[in-house]
Order: sequence, then C-alpha cells, then structure tokens
Amino acid sequence: MPHRQMHRRVVDFIVRQLGLPEAEHVVSTAVDRLALMPKRLRDLEDYLIAHPDALVSGRSDGPVSRLRLLDVLVESFPEQVVRARCAQCGRQTLVNRRGPGEGRICVSCYAANRIRRVWTVRPHANRRWQTLRVRTRLSRLHWHRPHPMA
Repeated sequence: MPHRQMHRRVVDFIVRQLGLPEAEHVVSTAVDRLALMPKRLRDLEDYLIAHPDALVSGRSDGPVSRLRLLDVLVESFPEQVVRARCAQCGRQTLVNRRGPGEGRICVSCYAANRIRRVWTVRPHANRRWQTLRVRTRLSRLHWHRPHPMA
C-alpha cells in the first residue's frame, strides 16, 4: 500500500504546515478530491518536502497537482493557504498557462503575450506600428477550457 502511505504523508505534512491538527479529515478529503495517481502524488510529496512554504508562498511553480491542491484548500482555509499568483501580473487567479520562466501565468497575461508587433507599410500612408493578435489553432482550442476543479 505505498499509495496510501504517500497519501498519509502528504496529509500529515499539510496538517503540520497549517498548524491545525483537527483539520486532518478536511485535508484528507481535499487530497482525495484531487484523485492523484501514484506518480503525481509522489511529485506533490517531493515538492512539498523541498519547499516547506509551498502553501503560503503564492508561487506558481511546481507540479500542477500543487496548484489544484491550493485551489481546493483555499476554500476551507482562506486565512492559512495562499492561492498561487500569476508569475507576470501577480494576481491571485487561475494560473493554468506556462509562462516564459518557471512559473505559470493567467489567461490575461497569456493573451497579452500572444500579441506581436509587426512593421507595416501602407501605400499613401506613413509607416506605423500595428499590433496583430496571433492566435494559433492550439490557443483557440484551449482558450475557453474550463478549470479542472469546476
């Protein structure tokens, strides 16, 4: 039963970080709601051990399972848990896009990064900068994808 042991270690770590021993059942239910496979649970455990401030830092790096865990825990413990912030604008919102660095960014920053400035020359007009929104097939497919916890 290594999966149950990893689950138990993750729950114990979170309860210790929150400082609320009576919240063990709520945290266990939150981790169960994620329905993580053993590899994802191991990644989450490794990240939590390597970064003891993972629940309160607001960083958006790390495995996606940590971001989903923060979204679930912030519903029950809004004073103790800090939702992940966008790596570009710093807003506490859904961060489901990979950013240019290690962190993740929100949909607004992702859309802003997709705008390219191109030099255009029009007949009988002055040269000017024009912004064109570049949207690939991939970005259109994932533009309105619902959040996995919704």
